[in-house]
Amino acid sequence: MADQVVIVTGSRALADSPEATRWAREILVRELSEAATVIAGDARGPDEWAHEIALAGRAGWQVRWQLDGRVMARLLFEWQEESRWHNDPMPRRGDREGWRQICLARNVAMIASCEGRAGTRIVGLIDAASKTRGTQHTLSIARSGGFNVTQFVWGAS
Repeated sequence: MADQVVIVTGSRALADSPEATRWAREILVRELSEAATVIAGDARGPDEWAHEIALAGRAGWQVRWQLDGRVMARLLFEWQEESRWHNDPMPRRGDREGWRQICLARNVAMIASCEGRAGTRIVGLIDAASKTRGTQHTLSIARSGGFNVTQFVWGAS
């Protein structure tokens, strides 16, 4: 049975290594093959790969959660603003804590948007060497919400 919704979350650090990139993309191709809707953020690495793979595959809808507050949706060719998840001013350049907080808030909002939607799966791609732990944060929220979570770890010993 095709999944209704697959949310992808992943460590940006996976984009720093060709081997990790290849590993992550292979997993995404497999995990998104039955998706009707793919949801991810707008970060480099797993987020952007999920959108690319969804566009090339069978997923009809893509939803991109952007840090600027926009939730963009695309059916086949064109991105359109669907809604907003926040209207707050963006953190200033160099405000690491401000950016960290907005990223964490986005994770919470993205998972909450799928509460009550049967068939939702969360796919997490973790780089064991990553120090940011944003992907683990998202997966923890999803598990607490009772979602079906599949986690893959690159570089685990």
